[in-house]
Amino acid sequence: MSRTVLIVGVTGIAGYNTAQATTGAGWRVLGLSRSHRYDIPGVEQLRGDVLDPESLDRALQSQEFSHVVFTTWSRQETEAENQRVNGAMLANLLAAAGRASKLEHVALVTGLKHYLGPFEAYGSAPADTPFRESQERLPVDNFYYDQEDILFAEAEKQGFSWSVHRPHTLIGYALGNVMNMGVTLAVYGAICRATGEPFVFPGSPQQLNGVTDLTDARLLGRHVLWSSTEEKANNEAFNTVNGEVFRWRQLWPQVADALGVPVGEYPGHPLPLEHRMSHTDEVWAGLVDKHDLAPCKASELASWWHTDADLGREVETFADMSKSRSMGFLDHQSTIASFTDLFHQLRVARIIPGRDRPMLLPGGLGHLTYSTLVHPGDTWPEMWDSLQTYVPPVKARVSPDAPFGVSLRLSGNSAATLAESEALHAELRDFLRAANLYVHTVNAFPHGPFKGRTVMEDAYEPDWSTQVRLDYATQVADVLADIAAPGVRPTIQTAPLAYRAKVLDESYAQLLGDHLMRAVAHLVELERRTGVQVAIALEPEPACWLETTAETVRFFEDRIYSAKGRRAFSSISGEPLSRVEDLLRRHLGVVFDICHQSVGFEDIRGSLEALVAAGVPILTLQAASALRVPHVTPDVVNELEAFTDTIYLSQTTERRDKVAVHHLHLADAIPGYRRDPSDAPPLGNSAVRALGDRDLHVGCAADAPRDWRHRGLRDTGTAVGARPARPRVTVTRGG
Repeated sequence: MSRTVLIVGVTGIAGYNTAQATTGAGWRVLGLSRSHRYDIPGVEQLRGDVLDPESLDRALQSQEFSHVVFTTWSRQETEAENQRVNGAMLANLLAAAGRASKLEHVALVTGLKHYLGPFEAYGSAPADTPFRESQERLPVDNFYYDQEDILFAEAEKQGFSWSVHRPHTLIGYALGNVMNMGVTLAVYGAICRATGEPFVFPGSPQQLNGVTDLTDARLLGRHVLWSSTEEKANNEAFNTVNGEVFRWRQLWPQVADALGVPVGEYPGHPLPLEHRMSHTDEVWAGLVDKHDLAPCKASELASWWHTDADLGREVETFADMSKSRSMGFLDHQSTIASFTDLFHQLRVARIIPGRDRPMLLPGGLGHLTYSTLVHPGDTWPEMWDSLQTYVPPVKARVSPDAPFGVSLRLSGNSAATLAESEALHAELRDFLRAANLYVHTVNAFPHGPFKGRTVMEDAYEPDWSTQVRLDYATQVADVLADIAAPGVRPTIQTAPLAYRAKVLDESYAQLLGDHLMRAVAHLVELERRTGVQVAIALEPEPACWLETTAETVRFFEDRIYSAKGRRAFSSISGEPLSRVEDLLRRHLGVVFDICHQSVGFEDIRGSLEALVAAGVPILTLQAASALRVPHVTPDVVNELEAFTDTIYLSQTTERRDKVAVHHLHLADAIPGYRRDPSDAPPLGNSAVRALGDRDLHVGCAADAPRDWRHRGLRDTGTAVGARPARPRVTVTRGG
């Protein structure tokens, strides 16, 4: 048994980012915390209290792990209490871990208070800078010293190796953490921007002008991973900082620029945030409503007191990384990039407002993305050209400053091309980051050519009965995991398993389900390996095996969530039955396409409620709708005939006396009307895909051909806004 790590304090900034590093390296990760505050991709979360030995034994029972990373602490009123409580936390954990497993290595994360002293005597007699691991302990009580001594004693007793990591102030993604200066400054900047308050450096003149450094939490995670596997690092303490120094007077304007707020004039003395920001929850509530942010209070996000302590120090503070360098750890991190990357992630996750118009819909509905399916992209060179040519101008008009979501079309050809080239991955990542774009969805529905030739039923080929479709989906998933922006949980939009006419017997249906299960198993392993949660979204469509909402719900209930389906997935994936249903819901859902709902004359509100009631995740809401003609006349038919010359299917439904007649093509419905124009029924036509020489996926519902109205969009918006439990969705526009 190896390569399984228990991370204590996994929901904190150090623990979360260590989890990202270890899952990315292919480790199995167990996360221990007192409360399950939010899901962490790739982490099996355990609930236990490190001050309660019995709860630790219950949490770790039947778990096997070789490594432990201890990242948590509890602030007390006095250092004596800090010593008692935080020492007991580590001692309890190491004892319980030793009872549960044979440990190989334990990493303890402390900090630079090792050199500065505890809060009671903070900076009163600090060590000389740069801080080096060889310096003696300060002659003061410090719970960091107690924890080290407990670690050393247990290592000798149990026979494991250890490492101690001493980061400076951590910058990174993890909410509600008392040491998260990055989120605190992001909240401070957003409040200043909203109220007109000056964005003034709140700390001391010594910190403003002196030399200092910081620690990117991602670098800390990589450092812990390195020390846990590098034999030379055994039984050593390490400073863990970015590897560059700066002065706040230089960095503060760059932070302000990244937040879109002007710098206020420094008055020459500290302006503590804890006092200035003590009544800002009401202001933040207004920002939450205005920008549709996650429902948090400013006081829940920001650590005013801790940021005041960091920036209010009157002594120089920076650390030396030579010891790690000499042993082979050569990572370094740009400090301004630590902030800008974090701010981008916070905007994408709806924690702070975008600088202008974030691509997020009201009501917590989700990301609004622009689909590149409407542009040439049958090969990767074509898609790469379209991505660079068409998307930036759209972003400039719609979301000039905020991150902009993209639904990227990847054909089978493009997926295979990207799968073979790390250089192309890097080029795509760099382009997205430089252009402030992020991919939230990949349209992997049409495998083959989709432009410049007749497509029709070929859009569904190869279907999910084939190894080709399975390989296509897993290649796309691997690409998404590599290019996904922090905090984004991307989806793969795919075909509704097969064209209905091809599914002739149960063996064919079982093969479709088997390949889909294998794709989901790949996504589970991918998340464990990379930390990125990717999900497959099936798109029900007229004339396909999954067509109506009722058929879709029945498929999930009978073939996915049933006892038989769960056993099949457990066998394929190797996951225990106890986890299977959660994993299936985590990695498999549907596209809710307004066009296809409208073509079938489905009740949009009823469809949404049925999917939610069945627990089927709605991963993508596709904003295309159908042309509805309530009163068919000869003149209307003549106008409609112009849309029959198309390379795509134009599924059409007639409804007479509540009886629906389905046509695969609009052209098939017109002759019937002309033979018998009396009492012509209402007509619903799938998105008209050809208009002149433009290839469009039109989203238009109409009371008459010359008065097209977005009825499907309107009805969907009304239904979504009213439903009690909103699933996470991505709304794609343009394809």
